[in-house]
Amino acid sequence: MIALYIIAPIVALAAWWSWRRVAEETVGVMAISIASVLLLCALVFAPWQFQLVGVLALVCDRFELLSAKN
Repeated sequence: MIALYIIAPIVALAAWWSWRRVAEETVGVMAISIASVLLLCALVFAPWQFQLVGVLALVCDRFELLSAKN
């Protein structure tokens, strides 16, 4: 159980980083979907502090991606 609390934030950070790279380079919808699924899976197993940070990061990235398209 403790391993989940150690590994999940690392996975969440990796998913968030890949999401950022995809948003910056606009690789494609499939890559965005994979990053989203990884982030959501990590958020399910992460402690609530990391869940909150992950959700905020995801929302901020969504707004950045939308504003970049406009």
